[in-house]
Amino acid sequence: MPYGLRLLRRYERRLLRPDVLAGVTVAAYLIPQVMAYANVAGLAPVVGLWAIIGSLLVYAVFGSSPQLSVGPESTTALMTAVTIAPLAAGDPIRYAALAAALPWSSARCACSARRPGSVSSPTCCPARFSSATWRASRSS
Repeated sequence: MPYGLRLLRRYERRLLRPDVLAGVTVAAYLIPQVMAYANVAGLAPVVGLWAIIGSLLVYAVFGSSPQLSVGPESTTALMTAVTIAPLAAGDPIRYAALAAALPWSSARCACSARRPGSVSSPTCCPARFSSATWRASRSS
């Protein structure tokens, strides 16, 4: 059973008030932060809000530390913008699609790299995705 679910099963009701206060405190800085970093990455601020909801839910269930703070990083936002902007060729819809595909393709590549001899495997999606996108942007 994932750590978060085990923790929830033995949750002590006396901790509810401090946990709610901690949640409100984190939300007070996290909401503007995710909106700003989405903007830095070249996406609409609402994209940051939607992205953090999923991240927090996944970490709440599968995370291994109740003290860890989950949130965006400026380096990730800047790398996303620098990587995707040339591939999107100024098309905001293509930019959003590429930004949405980036975590999935990166995760698939990381999983592929865990198998011996697969680092250069053709199943490592970011390279294929990027080259296919590059070819598509050059033909239009």
